[in-house]
Amino acid sequence: MIYFDGVYKRYAGPREAWVLENIDLGVDVGEMVFLLGPSGAGKSTFLKLVTLEERPSRGRVRVQQFDSATIRRRDIPSLRRRCGMVYQDFRLIRDKTVEENVAYVLQMTGVLNRDLLRTETRRVLNRVGLFAKRNEFPENLSGGEQQRAAIARALVHQPTIILADEPTGNLDPEMGAEIMQILRHVNLSGATVLVATHDAELAERFGDRLIALEAGKLKADRRIRRPPQRGPED
Repeated sequence: MIYFDGVYKRYAGPREAWVLENIDLGVDVGEMVFLLGPSGAGKSTFLKLVTLEERPSRGRVRVQQFDSATIRRRDIPSLRRRCGMVYQDFRLIRDKTVEENVAYVLQMTGVLNRDLLRTETRRVLNRVGLFAKRNEFPENLSGGEQQRAAIARALVHQPTIILADEPTGNLDPEMGAEIMQILRHVNLSGATVLVATHDAELAERFGDRLIALEAGKLKADRRIRRPPQRGPED
């Protein structure tokens, strides 16, 4: 599903150091993969390469049928619609309610029917346990509730890939584990999930596979053995 073939990435600047260097790996459909490493390891850049927000300096990135070496600019939005993004800082629109924040994603993809917007928005709010807060503004929510809203927004257009960049970084450990459990349920329902984090404990607890980055280089790639799990009923 996702393949990095000899990927190098650097940004222009005085030193022009490699942010990622010679990354070769593949992520299969349905995996829940954790990218581990300290700040500056290249985790966020890795996620940006998946959506081609950034292009590799050398090598190629392939995501489903899309290839960084051949993709046309007009096809990049189609790639990004396959992906749902979750960020550490939530990135909710402050003057929209929770329901309006989630519906806005569908509106930007051309869904304008009010009944369909309401049905799909409330479906995902129920899924993340936030239906009762649908009319609240972000400032009235706890950090955990804001992240649930952000996950609902990422899920509403039914992406096949979820990318989460330090999704528990602003949360206490208990709430962080709850957010990770939601992402695990999303994964067990069929989505491929990539989580960038520095929290090795959460990665061991919830991941199928751990990929460790250090100074832009792949330092470890191992699978976690765990008993089979069933996805929750929708």
